[in-house]
Amino acid sequence: MKPISLLLALPVAAVVLSSHALDAQSNADRRAWLAANVATVRSTDFADTAYADLAALAHAIGRRRVVLLGEQGHGDGTTFEAKARVIRYLHERHGFDLLVFESGFYDCRRTWQDARAGSFTLADSAVNCMFELWSNSRQLRPLLQYMDARRSSPRPLELAGMDFQPSGRRNRQLLADLERFLLAQRDTTGAAGIVRSLATTYGFITSPATRPRDMPPATADSLFDATRAAVSQFSIRSLRDVPAMGQTGEAEFWRRTVSGLGQLIDFMRAITQAKPGTLPPASVMNRRDSMMGENLAWLAKRNPDRRILVWGATSHFVRNRTGIEGDPAPNMIPAGHVASTLLPNDVYTIAFIGAEGHQGTARPGAAPPSAIPPADSSSLDGLLRDAGIERGFLDLRTSAAGGEWLREPLVARPLGYGPMKSVWPNHIDGIFFMRRMEPSLPRQE
Repeated sequence: MKPISLLLALPVAAVVLSSHALDAQSNADRRAWLAANVATVRSTDFADTAYADLAALAHAIGRRRVVLLGEQGHGDGTTFEAKARVIRYLHERHGFDLLVFESGFYDCRRTWQDARAGSFTLADSAVNCMFELWSNSRQLRPLLQYMDARRSSPRPLELAGMDFQPSGRRNRQLLADLERFLLAQRDTTGAAGIVRSLATTYGFITSPATRPRDMPPATADSLFDATRAAVSQFSIRSLRDVPAMGQTGEAEFWRRTVSGLGQLIDFMRAITQAKPGTLPPASVMNRRDSMMGENLAWLAKRNPDRRILVWGATSHFVRNRTGIEGDPAPNMIPAGHVASTLLPNDVYTIAFIGAEGHQGTARPGAAPPSAIPPADSSSLDGLLRDAGIERGFLDLRTSAAGGEWLREPLVARPLGYGPMKSVWPNHIDGIFFMRRMEPSLPRQE
């Protein structure tokens, strides 16, 4: 053994070289472990119904009733394809029959009701419900066509939403449906006033021609105060279901919808009060995720015998969003955390990640696709790529020998394409990896 004095005298370069050698050895071991333990996924083709390659994913989910299917960004076309195939598999083979989008709570229920009645097809009218970055995506269209083909079957794949934000064209009918619901109650006293107060502010929020920020402060305060009063009056009314209105005649649905309108109005008011170019504090921004998580839990508890799939951004689905180095929203309390708290031991979260390629949203007028920075070789994304995996699923709760390093701080990019470091099983349950990402493309007419 060399004397300590001689070790201290070694050139710094030699010490760094030794450290790099240890890192290389560690990365080599990790790549070998991933190659041996990641379940290979053969295809993201929606038409591929030879599902043996997805069996490991279903095994990892087990008996959990709610599965959150995330995405790094809203322009990840390959992820859309992968999620669509996973959804079809879990619907056909494992009893999942409710698909909840990160889209309007009212909008999606009304859109599904209209589709079930034969008013139109989901494939052609998803814009009535979803944000256009999904409804206009070519990669999502096969899933919507699949839902259309089974919408009148004994066990369709039902559409729902969880967001308090208006996300589709059907939001234009919200107030008319609310008025119809209220006028069908035994006591209609004050119903017109509630709808009128909500219409004033909701109209400003949903109209592209007006913005609360452009209103004089006194006018905005008056409108928002009147709306809060209307929401409060609605919350104490005695309500009954109106069967003639179908799913949009359910009293508890309207209680959640109008409560959401109140939260949305407060949310928008706080945003208008923020300085231009800045976001309000996390306490304000968390209102949306809180409502989404509560709406999702309500859907699950309202339908205790159903299994639910949820489509949205991984940034909204993770648990315990604390301690993530490089997190751009460290104080965020995501909908997934809220739902997991309200539905203990019933939620499984899957992050879909890519190591390289391009991304681009299908929203009309969006910027052209852009290159994704290649993942670093020592990150989880890079290790999966360098292990020779094209597509694969990894259960982060694995107890396989040699996988202990997955429960240590590790760089990965599940919340976007910027590197972040954390103990990822604290936040997500599984990883669906795709080596190369292709952008979401606008649908072809």
